[in-house]
Amino acid sequence: MGAREVKRINLPLLVEEVKVEIVKPLPEVLEDRPIHLLPAGAVVEVPRWLASILEEKGFVKVLDEGGMDVAALSKLSWREERSSSLLPAEELLYAKIRALLEQLSREALANIEAHALKRQAEVKVRDIMRCRLQKLVQAALSPSVPKSLLDSLTPEEKFLFERIKSLINEWLSSIQA
Repeated sequence: MGAREVKRINLPLLVEEVKVEIVKPLPEVLEDRPIHLLPAGAVVEVPRWLASILEEKGFVKVLDEGGMDVAALSKLSWREERSSSLLPAEELLYAKIRALLEQLSREALANIEAHALKRQAEVKVRDIMRCRLQKLVQAALSPSVPKSLLDSLTPEEKFLFERIKSLINEWLSSIQA
């Protein structure tokens, strides 16, 4: 899966609506939404991509990102490691993880505590990915795959699963020829 596919998979996350609080008067940013007319302190929903830009420029404060944090990563890691089967994952799991790691990287540049939090998050992400990958490969080795397992995969994992399954089948058929 190349950079183009990753960007395409991240698109639903970028257009997802998030709540922001207006901190200072906004410039006119969207023709169809006159949010520049709202006073400081007002709460409004805007697409995540816009919230990110406006927050970076100090116009808004994101209230409900609906994203991922280190506590959620830890919980997911703990649950995944203790389950013998793949747990259902939300479609935007890896997009949210990427966004969290990017945010922590930016914060780590200015804050040593954020650097430690970033390292902790990276460890949890690797744990989650290794655990899910191990289960995914095991499923790819199986002659039949339950629909419930396929429904538990993210789009990135489905792509990976299909590639692994195909490679395994090609290799097995080359030996049995």
